[in-house]
Amino acid sequence: MSVTSLVKVPKEQIKGVECKHVCYQAANDGSANDLLLIKEVIHTKDGALIPNLRMIENFQRPFYITKKPYQNHKDKKEHEELEKLDCFFSTEVELAKNIQLRLGYRFPNPKSRLSEVCKNPYVYNADIRTPTIIKHLYAKNNPNIVSRNKVAVLDTERDVTFGTNDTILCTVTCQDKVYVGIVKWYADRIPNLVDTLRKKYEEYLSSVTIKDGKDKTTGETKYRTIDIAHDRAPNIEFIVKETPGQIIKAIVLKAHELRPDFLAIWNMNYDIPEMLKALKKDGIPPEDVFCDPCVPEQYRNVWYKEGKAQRETNSKKISQHPADLWHVLYCQAGFYVIDAMCLFKKIRTAKGNEPDYNLDGVLGRHLGISKLKFKEADHLKRLKWHRFMQDNYPAEYVIYNIFDCISIELLDEKTNDMGLTISSLAEVSGFDIFPSIPKRLVDVLHFFYEEYGRIAGTAGSEVVTELDENVISVSQWIITLPAHNVYRTGLKCIEEFPELQTMMRTQTADADILQAYPTGEITMNISKETTFIEVCDIVGVPESARRRAGINLTGGLTNAIEICNDIMNLPYLDDVLAEFNRDLAEGLV
Repeated sequence: MSVTSLVKVPKEQIKGVECKHVCYQAANDGSANDLLLIKEVIHTKDGALIPNLRMIENFQRPFYITKKPYQNHKDKKEHEELEKLDCFFSTEVELAKNIQLRLGYRFPNPKSRLSEVCKNPYVYNADIRTPTIIKHLYAKNNPNIVSRNKVAVLDTERDVTFGTNDTILCTVTCQDKVYVGIVKWYADRIPNLVDTLRKKYEEYLSSVTIKDGKDKTTGETKYRTIDIAHDRAPNIEFIVKETPGQIIKAIVLKAHELRPDFLAIWNMNYDIPEMLKALKKDGIPPEDVFCDPCVPEQYRNVWYKEGKAQRETNSKKISQHPADLWHVLYCQAGFYVIDAMCLFKKIRTAKGNEPDYNLDGVLGRHLGISKLKFKEADHLKRLKWHRFMQDNYPAEYVIYNIFDCISIELLDEKTNDMGLTISSLAEVSGFDIFPSIPKRLVDVLHFFYEEYGRIAGTAGSEVVTELDENVISVSQWIITLPAHNVYRTGLKCIEEFPELQTMMRTQTADADILQAYPTGEITMNISKETTFIEVCDIVGVPESARRRAGINLTGGLTNAIEICNDIMNLPYLDDVLAEFNRDLAEGLV
């Protein structure tokens, strides 16, 4: 194992070291090597915060195998006592091979995936990711060492006027720094480029009024005025290049120099695919742009995973709003590329949906500002607005692009979504799995077990057993009324149009609730360890009744009698009433 650190600080000056995030990459040169790129912040005793990149090659992570005397079970366990396990170490890239060797395979299958190997009931602690282990080690060794994340914001604009449809502007901002990349043909349309843009920058951004909380006495919203051009971000630099790919490369390299923890983009699924397309068109490897220049070439890799536009349940596919998606740009960088729009919505899921997730709308509701407006174009909206500004006010359009970035910084300084919240909620988990509460809980559970002298088991590629065939199948579990049952059942409830049948209905319910499973398991303490027996059949009760009861349990007060009738074979109310009337007639009551 070899370790490289870009920054050297004497040990006696260090108060603690904080891990912001970790990237993992196997070598692409055919060797059995891998690399961990750790973005850390060194906290010194004099209060300084020093960003640093640490590279660890061939880190040896632990995994566990059940000792031979205890290999007497077929079913997987959720955890095992430490004294019943042997501990071994392996690099992540060779983990599947080394597990096979420790299980006694004379000739390990090099094509076996880790998930397949982890199906074995005697394998433990193998499916937790190495970056998660690293984050945990940092937190364990540096308790209470926490700082606000440094956030940079990137935004691009495309030509929608002159027929190229290429990127013409690419800007990154971070605290007091602003870097603007401009394609040459567009820059040539602005006379005295630098002087003109600096004057426009001061003209539009010297006085910006934003919300500043509420008065504790009156409850009225307070406002404050900030001078972005002079006080907040006075250091502005314009970079002119011949092609879109060249400006993108120049600006992203500037982002690397800034050493932020997050590189935020609002609705990154608009920007990232276009950036990758522009780089490809110019023959610029994305690895040379998005990966930090310090990363050795054999460990550079970039790929973009777009969030699924549809969410699948057991019964149907549900189209998702763009803000509900979670896109991931995998790259070995000191920053994590994040969609600020999607994060904004994820953090506020419990509060319900906002009217929209357009940057303009969010800024208005939370900061009392809007995207930069120009009176000359007030009569236009959306694409027509962009065409008008690019054609008639090219300099102002550049300032518009800059303010989009700075406004997202201002928003995060108020909400702390990227500054603090995401790191607090993610804990030891990677940001790529942030939307998945079950995955994050599993990560935390690994280290919870360790505190009690136990090691977590592995899920493997399959989590079913032969016994699962005896319980009710999950197929067709969610009950959706057929279309003919909801046809023309809407209420006639509009006073002015008494015969108009609406789509409004009563007596409806939706029990297909997001994140219900982990919540239910935690609330009711459900696990293999706490489950003594599971009912797989009830004599005399058909499966349809059991399915119906499973759904109706969500409304127990309403459906209690039906559940008692169907499952417990108790008499129906009509039968009870008839029996009561007979007893009454006979004078028994």
